[in-house]
Amino acid sequence: MLGFGKYVPLSSQVLALNFLLFEGGAQLGQLT
Repeated sequence: MLGFGKYVPLSSQVLALNFLLFEGGAQLGQLT
């Protein structure tokens, strides 16, 4: 995981992170 940034552009990492956060928030919203 440490070398992940070497192969994936920072912009792609940010998009992936935003997607994970959005999915996580949606799941929490359904549970509550």
